[in-house]
Amino acid sequence: MQSSTKTFALSEMRLLKSIKGSVRILARPMIRFLKPVPPNLLEPMSRRWGFERGTPISRWYIDRFLEANRQDIKGSVLEIKNARYTKSLGHEITHSDILDIDRSNSDATIFADLATADQVPSEKYDCFLLTETLQFVFDLESAIAHAHRILKPNGILLVSVPCVQPRDDELAAFDHWRFTILGCEKLFAKAFGSENVTVEGYGNYAASVGMLAGLAVEELPSEALTIHDGKYTTGVFVRAKRV
Repeated sequence: MQSSTKTFALSEMRLLKSIKGSVRILARPMIRFLKPVPPNLLEPMSRRWGFERGTPISRWYIDRFLEANRQDIKGSVLEIKNARYTKSLGHEITHSDILDIDRSNSDATIFADLATADQVPSEKYDCFLLTETLQFVFDLESAIAHAHRILKPNGILLVSVPCVQPRDDELAAFDHWRFTILGCEKLFAKAFGSENVTVEGYGNYAASVGMLAGLAVEELPSEALTIHDGKYTTGVFVRAKRV
């Protein structure tokens, strides 16, 4: 009887030790989580997308996308905010317009909200360069419908939108959206037809983390930019043709 009691007591002690050990193991992640976060992890390297450090990651991807589609930038071209890409990548340009909602932009030739751009003539442009704009337009379907309307038959719309990007503090009151590949496929298919829309995702985990941290292109190894991982897309790019 005494032997049985000792055996039971030993078993009970082993069980208690096992439980205590399990609790300690399970508690470790929570203890780490509750520790104060080092101050440097609360502040990005840059709050201006890395402009002061070099070339912003998003800009590098936009440049590559438009360079790959430069054959479409021709004839009568409409661009947002300035004619940067019309001038640097365009060929056989017959007419160039700049669209902006901001009337203080002295370079703009057309002032309009793309979602209500009825004053822009229909079937006027061979190419519309719509970069980094749709995140600031609440009525996306209307904006894309207007983009389709103002293109000539066979005209091309080239679009860039962010998937991972910090909020724009200057335009915080209008910074509505971030985009996915699937979302863009469905959005643009409504106006252009799915067979006339090509959507690509650029970027990967390293590029997306770098974008949030405010790192510049020059601070990342080349493979961190050229490898594209759909699970960690940094930016989404659309080529849509009006037929």
